[in-house]
Amino acid sequence: MTYGAMAAPDSNPRANTALAAGCELCYGWGSVITFQGRHELCQACQSPIAHECHDNSTPPSGTE
Repeated sequence: MTYGAMAAPDSNPRANTALAAGCELCYGWGSVITFQGRHELCQACQSPIAHECHDNSTPPSGTE
């Protein structure tokens, strides 16, 4: 009887190195290794909330 190969473990997350440049937590790698040995995206520089595009072309109301 033949058995299939074991499934490969999850791959490391793909970090955006442009966002990671200058990050002091991950030293520009974009990912960190947890105490459990897992690779995870750096929460300081890879968080989508921290890098939302804000339109700065119009001043906030009340500062005209």
